[in-house]
Amino acid sequence: MSEAILSLRDLDKSFGALRVTRKVTLDVAPGEVHALIGPNGAGKTTLISQIAGSLKPDSGRVIFAGEDVTHLDAPSRAQRGLARVFQISNVVDSFTVLANVVLSALATETTAWWGWGVAMKDPGLRERAFYALDQVGLVERAPDQAADLSYGERRALELAMGLVQNPRLFLLDEPMAGTGREESRRLTELLRTLKGRTPMLLIEHDMSTVFALADRVTVLVDGAVAITGAPDVVRADRIVREAYLGEGEP
Repeated sequence: MSEAILSLRDLDKSFGALRVTRKVTLDVAPGEVHALIGPNGAGKTTLISQIAGSLKPDSGRVIFAGEDVTHLDAPSRAQRGLARVFQISNVVDSFTVLANVVLSALATETTAWWGWGVAMKDPGLRERAFYALDQVGLVERAPDQAADLSYGERRALELAMGLVQNPRLFLLDEPMAGTGREESRRLTELLRTLKGRTPMLLIEHDMSTVFALADRVTVLVDGAVAITGAPDVVRADRIVREAYLGEGEP
């Protein structure tokens, strides 16, 4: 197998006496959709935050594209191609759809910008933003206010805001959260179109989405890895079925 795009080695994180991440070790392969599932309170979002750089682990290592990034902050990791889509929307409602994507593109820029107006007129940034919007089907909404989007369109916009950063890895923290059945189906199909091009680490409670997209699944319980394997293997595991999927014997 090719060298992993992301490797976690023995990540530990505690908040006071509460140990939230327990020696987590996992790999995400190039082009892979790797789902991270587990009960509420299992430590999934805390783990994603350590990968993204917004939280520092107490011990262990985060290796991204062959580089140890454990001590780098979130902007430095974003500049290296690590893009995160949040469970809670980070869309700026008062901006246009296009402006939100241009703003996100600036997260990976090392060039100093002397004003928002200059950035919005830059042809390179605009071209990247329109291309990302085209990938998620929102080009026609580019001049509209983000506040006018439906909830599903907002989630698609967040994906465009990640795609414009030309990510080497997508961290998707519950992208289906708050969506209805039809919106969830559309977003799942949208993510399917990206499969194989951009590796993803996906946190998601919607099991139909997980099993439709994932190449491998890791189950996190009480901050520790319970099992990692192909979706069918994980779904058939007795402990997983009883403790997480809420099912009995197959």
